[in-house]
Amino acid sequence: MKKAISLIIMVLVFSNLPLASSSWLSSWAPQTVASPTGISSNTVHLPLWGTTGIKDSNTLVIKPKKASGITITQWTCSTTDKDGTIILGGTSNNRFAIAWVTPGQALEGSVLVFPAIAGGTKEKCKAITIDNTGNIILAGTSSIPAGNSYFAAARIKPDKTIDASFGKKGMMRIPKSLTTGVNDQCNAIAIDNLNNIILAGTSSDRSSRTFFCAVRLTPNGIVDITFGKHGISVLPSLGRGINNQCQIINIDISNNIILSGTSSDPAGNTYFAAVRIPATAN
Repeated sequence: MKKAISLIIMVLVFSNLPLASSSWLSSWAPQTVASPTGISSNTVHLPLWGTTGIKDSNTLVIKPKKASGITITQWTCSTTDKDGTIILGGTSNNRFAIAWVTPGQALEGSVLVFPAIAGGTKEKCKAITIDNTGNIILAGTSSIPAGNSYFAAARIKPDKTIDASFGKKGMMRIPKSLTTGVNDQCNAIAIDNLNNIILAGTSSDRSSRTFFCAVRLTPNGIVDITFGKHGISVLPSLGRGINNQCQIINIDISNNIILSGTSSDPAGNTYFAAVRIPATAN
């Protein structure tokens, strides 16, 4: 009787797994994800794209043009535009990178790799979104020679060129630590109803405690000093949490900012965590 039950359970489990057969691969189609304004877009299409994936009818391996040495490219986020084009954001040899893929899985043009943000030694893209005029904004982290890391962003125009009117020559880095520490990690991005850009993530203080934090930029990529304290909002410890990791951002109809992620207490227990920041936070 026990053997019969075990067999039934195995059949049920395996009957729900996708079969890696040629018929399944040929019929499987990419599922694009809409990214309305104000929604954090961090969806990664791992079944379709990768840096070392095995080629099949539903796999597209995208590689930037190789200059010299070893090329290391990681696609970390994606979104779709109004025409269904899939836009991949990531990092290539420590620089922001972006690529466009048609719904038919063909690479449009070539991979665009950004130059270094002024004085930066390493950039890492973590999030991507599109504003209501079709501009694409990448967000992540930029490190300087001293090892300090800061929030960073870059913008691409609808014609697939770097938008020099954004920040400095199309890129920007928050010029100082969000807390008193040296390690800020931007993990998410959203656009509010006024086309302001909100970057969200985590900042560490000198005691290695981490906090939820957000930065608001104007549509031109300048820190909006009317928000929070000089454009920055750092949340206090959530409950008794000493390790608060913000991963997701959303904007509601009133432009309030909702951050969510996890919070760990001194005993090592980890919990869901969320907080709402008023649009008029100060």
